[in-house]
Order: sequence, then C-alpha cells, then structure tokens
Amino acid sequence: MRESLVLADERGRIVFVMPHDRYVLVGTTDTDFAGDPAAVRTEIGDVEYLLAVLAESLPGIKLTNADVATSFAGLRALVREEKEAPSSVPREEVILESASGLITVAGGKFTTHRAIAQKLVDLVMKRIGRPAGICPTLVTSFPGARALADGDSSGSNVSLRSIPTAAAEILKARYGTRAPIVARIASRRAELAEPLSRNCPAIGAEVVNAVGNEMAHSVGDFLIRRTSLSWRSPVEAEAAAPAVARIMAAELGWDRARETAEVASFTHEQQSRRVVV
Repeated sequence: MRESLVLADERGRIVFVMPHDRYVLVGTTDTDFAGDPAAVRTEIGDVEYLLAVLAESLPGIKLTNADVATSFAGLRALVREEKEAPSSVPREEVILESASGLITVAGGKFTTHRAIAQKLVDLVMKRIGRPAGICPTLVTSFPGARALADGDSSGSNVSLRSIPTAAAEILKARYGTRAPIVARIASRRAELAEPLSRNCPAIGAEVVNAVGNEMAHSVGDFLIRRTSLSWRSPVEAEAAAPAVARIMAAELGWDRARETAEVASFTHEQQSRRVVV
C-alpha cells in the first residue's frame, strides 16, 4: 500500500488508513475512558471496529487481530459540564481568565495550535494595552523546515555526504534542515551511522542527539516520544531497545542495572500495546 485512504463507517464516521514504511496506520476511534490516565490502553472493541470498517470498505483484504502489530491510545483534553457525555463535547479550545489575570487554555488540538496561540497572544497584547499587529504564526516554519543559514549549506552537505546514503536519507526525512546536526555526530563515530536494529529506520547518532539536544532520559523517551518508532516500526523498535539503552548508558552514566531496567520497561510498555484476543 502506497497511498493514504479515507474510509467511513455506516454512520459516516471517518477512518484514516495511512502507510508508514512496512506498516499501515489505521484509526481513529473515540471511546469514553474513566480511570488512571497513565493506564489508558487500546480496547479490543476499538480494534474490532477498525477491522470491520476495513473489511466493509476493502473486502479483498482479509485481516484479523493477529495482523495488528501494535496499537496506541491517548486521552483528549476536553472542557465539559459534569453531566455532559464526553463524545458530545465540542473539540474547540476554551480560553479562561482568572481574577488574578492568569490566562489558561483548555481543550483544543495540535492541528489548531497556531490559531490558538494567535488568539492567546492577541488577548495578552490587549490586556497590556499594546497593539497586536500582524501575527507571524501562519508564515513561521517549524524547526527543521527552515532554510539553512547563509554559509551553512556547504558544511551541512559535507556532513550528510560523509555518512552512508541510507543513514542520510533517514535523517533528512526525520529532521529536515536539522539533519546535519545529527549527521555530524554520525560522521565522527562510524558505528553511530548504523541502524539500531535490523531494518530499523533510526541510527545510533539519533540517540546521542536526543540525549544532548532533546532532553531524552529514558529508552521510552527516544523510541516513543522522540521518534515515534514504537508505533511507526514496532517490531524494529523493540529489537532496537538494547542498542538504545547501551548508547544512553554511555551518554548518561547508567550502570548495568539501570540499562537492563530501561530495556525491560520499554519492552513491557511495547508488549502492553499488542492486541490480546
């Protein structure tokens, strides 16, 4: 599968089907949850629902629970009245201002964060009696999507050319114009230009960069929260955990017990994401 699809169930609810290298991401669902936020997990009913939508829309593809490599779930921050059902709560953000002048944003979502930020800044400027002006958020690029500074391009290209092509492509795809930062680490230590596990779309230099520049302090930080490998490449991520822990141990001064515990913790977390029939 090479192209993304947008499917719908019998009620018109949207389900996305998106290829990610060797895997295909299918979602989403919207299930009410009550309990410890740290314990949220994908429910078997969610998996069966998504497989049913696939079976209805793509009858030639025979999938079962055994074909699901991993799953993940999260909680949406919503602002609702006490008796209001979560599924009926609007997804728009709410800006609250306390008597002390503290301004709080609740709700919203990542895809509207620029618009939310603009509303908040405009409100603050109004409160301090200054004109808001034209907000630059719509034309401000994300880090990694910004053009290289004058004079940096030649050095950057040298660092990317000094490592294997496959490694350079991995870095460019994940870091954009920040790829040379990681490439320079790999160019100084050849072993850090190698994949972290067989077919893993991440190299050792990324772990060093995550520790030094992205405040990663655990194997889960890197594989779950910095690279999303835990769901983009779940099998490869689990296989890569020992290598990630070994590099982080060297960077952070872990002893052998901490290194082993980090691998065990991530493996447990990853296995808990698998679908249990």
